[in-house]
Amino acid sequence: MNDSAILKIKDLSGILGVSTHLLYKIVKENSIDSISEGNKKVLPPLSVRKIMELRGFRYSPKNKPLIINVFGMKGGIGKTSIATALAEGASRLGFRVLAVDLDMQANLTQSFRMKKKSQYVLRHVIDEDTHVTISQTISNVHPFLDLVPSSLENSKVEILLSQKTIDFIGYFNQLFRGVFKNYDLIVLDCPPSVNKITTCATCFADINLIPVNADTDSFDGVSMSVSEIKRLESMFQDRHLKIDYKILFNKYDAREKLSFQVMGYIGQENDLAEHLLPIVIRTDTAFKNTKADGAHIFDLQKSSGREDCISLITEITGINKWIEEKSASNKGAAIQQPALEESTVKA
Repeated sequence: MNDSAILKIKDLSGILGVSTHLLYKIVKENSIDSISEGNKKVLPPLSVRKIMELRGFRYSPKNKPLIINVFGMKGGIGKTSIATALAEGASRLGFRVLAVDLDMQANLTQSFRMKKKSQYVLRHVIDEDTHVTISQTISNVHPFLDLVPSSLENSKVEILLSQKTIDFIGYFNQLFRGVFKNYDLIVLDCPPSVNKITTCATCFADINLIPVNADTDSFDGVSMSVSEIKRLESMFQDRHLKIDYKILFNKYDAREKLSFQVMGYIGQENDLAEHLLPIVIRTDTAFKNTKADGAHIFDLQKSSGREDCISLITEITGINKWIEEKSASNKGAAIQQPALEESTVKA
């Protein structure tokens, strides 16, 4: 269990675009818990959540969790690193997160350094003879982050699914709806393949996040992933299925010509360009180092990868949109105030 999942007040200040002085004031006036690290204060997830809610942010505006599926046909593009960063980073921002490892290789499970033990995985839920529910598979990582782990047991999932008739669009909703009320965000880490489990995950997600790296094989993988999404939409057009997807440039290096070339390829394809996120995850050796040390990118003092992951989280969870709307509302109120004062004087 990771009890050190904290966020620096300085980081929250940068995200919200307010001074650290204001945040210290909010913490003090509302008796919000903080932790001293040297002469600085850091915040546990519950404290961050209280501050965000006091500022007017709603973690589950639709009264259901936001579901993000990290998905792609190509292996080695950083799906698990991104899924880990999304889940860990969002939990530090006060989101109640459920990470779900759908890959029998169990890389996401290993990334959270969970102790290996005999436990239920998705295979046991799908196998109706076991009478296991999703809630029975969940392990706690820290108070705001839970995990549905994976193991080689999940190699049996496709066989089990082939033995039953399932509704691809609604199957995962049926499996997970019993735990919806406990979470604001569900992050799925998919294997790099096309099969029944990835189809269920793709249809289940609000956003399918497809990473692309600076190489032509990775670009081809993105094209194949988008083609699969279009195929599913066509297959279920009578049910008006629309699958949202976003493309994320991962391991981006502005010094490399290939990064610009792949970005150019994406720009030439309408199905790709209009879905490209306005964020890149820059190449950063810190990702490898923290993984080797058993730490997280968010534990570092300074890192381009850390900054980029925070930008990704605030963009994809709607924090950026909320801040923009809040800023526009405040500007509108500021413009109206002088007009009201002027009309009062004239009266």
